[in-house]
Amino acid sequence: MFFDVFSKLCEESGTTPNAVAKKLNLSSGGVTEWKNGRTPRGETLKKIADYFNVSVDYLLGNTDIKEKPSESTRTVPTDEDIMFALFEGEQGVTDEMYEEVKRFARYVKETRKNGKDT
Repeated sequence: MFFDVFSKLCEESGTTPNAVAKKLNLSSGGVTEWKNGRTPRGETLKKIADYFNVSVDYLLGNTDIKEKPSESTRTVPTDEDIMFALFEGEQGVTDEMYEEVKRFARYVKETRKNGKDT
């Protein structure tokens, strides 16, 4: 699925998958893997999405909407939304449990920011 979308974007912009890979400093071997059904991961997907100005979801075939959502149309999730996502709608989640999760998230963020993530 990824390669179909990727090659279509290349065609629409008058380039080839290998040319895009080269421009983004990605290996041509990766292009072969994608052609054989492998999906690139995280940062590579983001690079490709940014190059074509599309969302990662579009690249993965999860949506037909090419454009990235603009900053002004993005909604900020509420604490209730986040709790539902984190705890899968489980009842009985206390404020203390949620605060502990937020503290852990801040810890992970700081650890990575300070280069201590190993």
